Amino acid sequence: MKLMMSFIFLLSFYSSHANGLDRSTFECAENEALKINMLSISKAVLECNKFGLSEGESCTQDSECSSSCCDSTQGQCKVHNPATKLFCSKPIGESCKDDSFCAKQRVTKCFIISTGQDAQGQKSCALRCFSGFVNGECSNNICKPAPSPSRPIFDINDPNRCDSAIDLDEVEF
Repeated sequence: MKLMMSFIFLLSFYSSHANGLDRSTFECAENEALKINMLSISKAVLECNKFGLSEGESCTQDSECSSSCCDSTQGQCKVHNPATKLFCSKPIGESCKDDSFCAKQRVTKCFIISTGQDAQGQKSCALRCFSGFVNGECSNNICKPAPSPSRPIFDINDPNRCDSAIDLDEVEF
């Protein structure tokens, strides 16, 4: 009994202090379980082990898959791993957990871009529009079309039109 109590204490201690990590700073992703490998009395390793179906296995809903992504068209689990930039890419109308699960869609965004100075030495700018890709929007756990970005107001006669201008390298999608 004493040995069992000691083991429970050690397990409890190592689950909160393994390798100097406070367990509150070591969290597993959804569909992963915390596993504690006791390497010795003085060292333990915390790992996350996935649970659920693997990519390519048959599924009917997202929660069955370790990636939380079930392709309802093919009935198979798909990859979804933001760390490796492999995303689920679900079409409009499919279930989702957040925007990263929805397929990217082309959108046009317009910006007021700084173009240098005019002949009088004043800041000059122009309205420029760019096409790029953004994820669809996950709203109420359903993929919806990406929202259309608003176009900035640009009045060529407004002397303050360049006040909010950005450099070209600041353009983001």
